Amino acid sequence: MADTDTETLPNGTGPLSAEDEERMKQRPADIDADVREMERRKRVEALMSSKLFREELERVLDQQMHEGNDAPLLQRIREMVGGRLHTGSLRGPSCVLPINDIRGIEGVGYEKGEKILRCKLAAVYRLVDLFGWTQSMSGQITARLNTAVEQVLTTPRGLLPHEVTASSLVKVDMQGVVQDQGTTNFPVNVEGFSLHASVHAARPDVRCVLHVRS
Repeated sequence: MADTDTETLPNGTGPLSAEDEERMKQRPADIDADVREMERRKRVEALMSSKLFREELERVLDQQMHEGNDAPLLQRIREMVGGRLHTGSLRGPSCVLPINDIRGIEGVGYEKGEKILRCKLAAVYRLVDLFGWTQSMSGQITARLNTAVEQVLTTPRGLLPHEVTASSLVKVDMQGVVQDQGTTNFPVNVEGFSLHASVHAARPDVRCVLHVRS
């Protein structure tokens, strides 16, 4: 039996029908180019969203800078991809960190409600920074996920308000035990959180507790 070649759809779902094949032949070349570019961007997005890739890239950059290999160029590379490197390293003030930095495959691990709440809480921290309510780093803002679970989002110790992003927030229970570390290795200020935990425990209807010093 002679072998026959079959053409598959761009998304790899199966062979093309005669009608689909004819339609693809009539499709303008610029649309084909756009489709290929979209597929390429998806692959790049998946790669850049990989935690292992980010950690390896950080390691290589640190090693090369330590060896003195063109430090300015390496620093520019770090800043160019800095919005995707969430390994706990703080970047310089010249880089504006996105509030919603949960993209690609990273977002799969969060329910829609939690992702939205993370973005809202990170936005509140930016407002605190904007209004200058940052006299002391001892201030803290927490948000309860919902009334059904005793879990709260808070910030790790060591991040300034303008450095807080959706993915860097830490999820803890009412005792301050970490349930989701987020994208930094910084610890939680358990002593400061105890005040917030008391409020959240006594008032499950309160979604957000804000404690700042201006």
